[in-house]
Amino acid sequence: MRRTAPQPEQPMTTQQRSALVATLSQCNASFALEGFKPTAMRHFIDAAIIDGRVTITQARIELEAYVEANRTVAGFVESRHWNDKPV
Repeated sequence: MRRTAPQPEQPMTTQQRSALVATLSQCNASFALEGFKPTAMRHFIDAAIIDGRVTITQARIELEAYVEANRTVAGFVESRHWNDKPV
């Protein structure tokens, strides 16, 4: 499946970033009640989005393309150019 390049997204404002942090925390808490824990990869992606190193759309597109090409998520974090922080 061919994907087109996403339209540029505007950087998040401080208010949007705060709302995203609250939403992610609430989401993780809800999943925890069901016995699910976020993976190291999920923490990495969330942190990169919050830090503004990648947009939500770009992270999704890159992850989908990586899985389509490699049939696994193993190695995804290490292969990202926006991976300037350890997992």
